[in-house]
Amino acid sequence: MLSYLEKRIKGKFDNEYELQEQVYACYVLSLAGRPPKNTIQYIKENRLKELPASSQFQLASCFALAGDMKTAKFLLPTEIHPQTVERQTGGNFNSSPRENAIMLDILTQILPNSPGIPVLIKNLTESAEMGRWYTTQENAFAFLALGKAFKEQTKADFKGVIKLFGKTYREFTQQGLTVEDSKLAGKKIETQIQGKGNCYLYWQVYGVPKGADVPEVDKGIKVRRELLDANGKVINYQGIKQGDLIVAKITMEALDKELENVIICDMLPAGLEIENPRLESRANIPWIEEQSYKPDYMDIRDDRLLLYMRLPEKTQRTFYYALRPVTCGEFTLPPITAECMYDPTYISTASSGLVKIVSP
Repeated sequence: MLSYLEKRIKGKFDNEYELQEQVYACYVLSLAGRPPKNTIQYIKENRLKELPASSQFQLASCFALAGDMKTAKFLLPTEIHPQTVERQTGGNFNSSPRENAIMLDILTQILPNSPGIPVLIKNLTESAEMGRWYTTQENAFAFLALGKAFKEQTKADFKGVIKLFGKTYREFTQQGLTVEDSKLAGKKIETQIQGKGNCYLYWQVYGVPKGADVPEVDKGIKVRRELLDANGKVINYQGIKQGDLIVAKITMEALDKELENVIICDMLPAGLEIENPRLESRANIPWIEEQSYKPDYMDIRDDRLLLYMRLPEKTQRTFYYALRPVTCGEFTLPPITAECMYDPTYISTASSGLVKIVSP
C-alpha cells in the first residue's frame, strides 16, 4: 500500500479533490516514516493557496514528521478558528466536522499545548447530535482526533455517585459505569463527583413509538411513489385484486443542488412482492418509456427495493418496476424515503397509507 501511495502522489493533480488526496497520501507516507520531501516541498511552494485548512494542517504534519518543525509551525495559523465548509455529498465528502477533526488531529501531534485544541474540541462536541456526527467520514476523523486529545489529559482519579430521589442508586470511579434500566424513565437523576480529572457522562433514551403515523417531509429532496395498473392509471388502493400486475412509479428530484450518493428506499406492504425491477423492455406495457431512469445500483430484497443514484438539480427522474399482490388482507403501506447518505439533512418521506388486497 505504501508503494502504491508513493506512485500515486507523482501524478498530475488538476482539481481540488485530487490535490487534497495527494496531500493526504503524503501525510500517510510521512506517518509511516517515508515522507516524500520533494512532493511536499513542491506543494508548499506552488499550490499552498489552493489547500483547505485541513490539507494545510496535514502538509504541516508532513514537514514535522520529516524533521522540519520550523516549516511545520510556519504552515499553521497563529490563531485557530473552527472552519465552516459546505457539506459535500461526493468528492472527498468534506464537511465542517470533518475539517475541524482533521485540524484537531494534527494539532495534538505538532502542538499538544496549543490553546486552539480546546476550541476545536468544543466545536466538535457541539456539532455532534445524539452522540455522533452525520457521516462515516465525520465520525471516523472526530473519533480519531478526540481520542488523541483526551489521551493527553491528566489521568483521572475520582469517585462518583448517582442519586435517584436523593438516595444513592449507583457508585462509580474513573473506570466507568454503564447503567441500563427502564425504571429510570421520567425520573430525576442527580450525579455527584469528588476527586480530580474530567468525568464524562451521557444518557440516551429510546423506545418504540405508540403511534404508527409517519410524518411526511421534503428537505432539499423530493420523492413520491404511485401504484398504477398495466394501463398506467392510478389504482384503487382499497381494492387491489390478488394476482394483478401493478406498476410502481417512483419520481425523485433534488430541489436545491445536485446530490451524489442518494439512496431511495421503497418499503413494501406485506401483501405485495417484487416481480420485475426492470420494466423498460416489457412489450406488454408499451407506455413505459425506454428512457426510464437507470440508477447507479439497485438492491432487490424481499420487503424493499433500494436504488442508489446521483440526482441533478431541479431535474425530475422517474423509475418503474412491477409488483404482484399475493396475499389478501389489509396492510400498512410504508412511506418511500430518499436520503443523501453523506448529508442526511437532505431527506424526503412520503406516500404512506393503507392498502387492501381482495380476491379476484
